[in-house]
Amino acid sequence: MTDNQPQSIILASDVKSYLLDQDLLIFSKHQQRLFRFNTVAAFIWCCLEEKLINQKIIDELIKSFGIAAIQAKQDFEQIVLQWKSIGLLQSEFEITVEHSQ
Repeated sequence: MTDNQPQSIILASDVKSYLLDQDLLIFSKHQQRLFRFNTVAAFIWCCLEEKLINQKIIDELIKSFGIAAIQAKQDFEQIVLQWKSIGLLQSEFEITVEHSQ
């Protein structure tokens, strides 16, 4: 992405989410697969559904789960790359995160 605007990650268009107690179920119509996310993964997914920019999601992880900034950034990047590899996210995006203090 060539512009300097903060970017958000786009979910695959064939994916639907369903909240079940503390878990989130994700169904990929194209793959005919169901995924079950834990609380942190569900939180990140919901932030992506709300089209929050990456840095805002990381900030919310820090605030909501009380984790260190570096850990939140690593967790976010790792899960996003995993979701991309299994086809839950749009294929073309960059993980851009502003560096916090």
